[in-house]
Amino acid sequence: MGAQESKGSSGGSGQDEHIIDYYELLEVSEDATQEEIKKSFRRLALIHHPDKNQDNVEEANKKFTALQQAYEVLSDEQERAWYDSHKASLVPEPDAQTVFEDIKKGAPPSRARDRGLTVKHLARFFDSSIWSAYDNSDDGFFTIYGNLFVRLQAEENMFEGVQLPPFGDSTWTWIPASKDENGARSFYNAWLNFATAKDFSWSDQWNLSEAPDRRVRRLMEKDNKKARDDARKEYNDTIRSLVQFIRKRDPRYKAHLVNANQPRANPTPSANPESAHKRQQLAEQYVEQDWQKTSEKQLHADLEWAIAEGGGSEEWECVVCDKTFRSEAAWNSHERSKKHIKEVERLRLQMLREGEMLGLGEDIEPQDLSPSPAGISAGPSTPGETADDLDEDEDGGVVFKTKQRKRNKKAARKAQVDELDDPEDPGMLTNEPSEQTGDLVLADEAAGTPVTGMSKKEKRRAREAKKAEASEGSTSSQLRCNVCEEVFDSRTKLFAHVKGKNHAQAEVENEGRPAGKRGKRTNR
Repeated sequence: MGAQESKGSSGGSGQDEHIIDYYELLEVSEDATQEEIKKSFRRLALIHHPDKNQDNVEEANKKFTALQQAYEVLSDEQERAWYDSHKASLVPEPDAQTVFEDIKKGAPPSRARDRGLTVKHLARFFDSSIWSAYDNSDDGFFTIYGNLFVRLQAEENMFEGVQLPPFGDSTWTWIPASKDENGARSFYNAWLNFATAKDFSWSDQWNLSEAPDRRVRRLMEKDNKKARDDARKEYNDTIRSLVQFIRKRDPRYKAHLVNANQPRANPTPSANPESAHKRQQLAEQYVEQDWQKTSEKQLHADLEWAIAEGGGSEEWECVVCDKTFRSEAAWNSHERSKKHIKEVERLRLQMLREGEMLGLGEDIEPQDLSPSPAGISAGPSTPGETADDLDEDEDGGVVFKTKQRKRNKKAARKAQVDELDDPEDPGMLTNEPSEQTGDLVLADEAAGTPVTGMSKKEKRRAREAKKAEASEGSTSSQLRCNVCEEVFDSRTKLFAHVKGKNHAQAEVENEGRPAGKRGKRTNR
């Protein structure tokens, strides 16, 4: 047992010698910036370049190759992130060299359903020194990585039969010329989104058969599930990072980037000059048929028909002012203008005069020829307003006496409100509600004489004033001392009088009043 342990430790120490710390190799710290890494690499490259070490060229080549590999990994943000996260677990497996040699030779994988290639096995392929050239030789770039992905595909087929595109060789192009040919782009599109089908049961931390009870078994299952998910995620990330590492160095991808960045040349007008000459001859020999010809006379027949049917631009017309408008908004604005209202009133008066001349009298009531907007009346606003309220200017136009009319309206309304507020006229208001509106009806309206010129707001104010006077009268009649019959203006004075004269006495007038709830209870 001790011999085995010592053998394992010696083998492990021999393998640890192959692990190179890229940060120590470039003589920078782990939090160094890209500028610091680049500066250090240039300094060391000048020192260890083979041309500067002619006495020991072989050792200088190995050192210079290691520096290049370290700089390629640390200068790329994604590769550096993967290296930092897997740096502690980069100790190779005991059989890492054997597995690498088998993949390099293209040996078939084991048929046992085991763990297969692990993350530590794949870490060996993140090294640009494992291939000698970008060709299909035994130590070439396409041979080594082609065998690797064949091995990975065989392991996935043991768990789930998902066929992924192969890596290909140096003869493949990035984009296939036809559907029958293969292209490198399909390989990278599939493997960059790789998701393994392995169950990672070998990553379990606990043996469920050793659980003493159900509760402990559930805890074991939870820990095992977490370990499997972590191992699966690490395995998928490692393969995706490896695919990105390979694509960055793939000559097919580099050629594709060069072609994509080149400016495209102008396409030729015709690839075959003979076909272009033939098409020109056919065009010259072409004869138009009679049914294909169009008549110039009826070329705009459809347009004329559409205009005749009203398919042209829509217009609005004012008959009174004899004007047309292109939009409805302009027409509405014209209807609200003083000029339009003046024309409507002038036309109305003209129709009234013509009606009197024809002897029509009052049988026909003239109507407005144009609907007036809300809040504007084209005719007289009061029954007593006639044509005398209008004057004619020098040009024969009609001028409204608007200021005089407004003053007359205000004077009439004020006089009506004063009459309503007059307490000497008790018959002005009645307490009988109207059948339609339910409001109080004025006495003149009940008598058949309608009160005109008062708005609803003024009527409501008149009713409220009348009620206030009635309530004041009733209140003043109650503020009376029952003993000495003295009348007071306020309750405060009345209470002071009752308290000072000791005139506290209940009212006697309760004989005709109906009994309340207490009286009913006592009667029962």
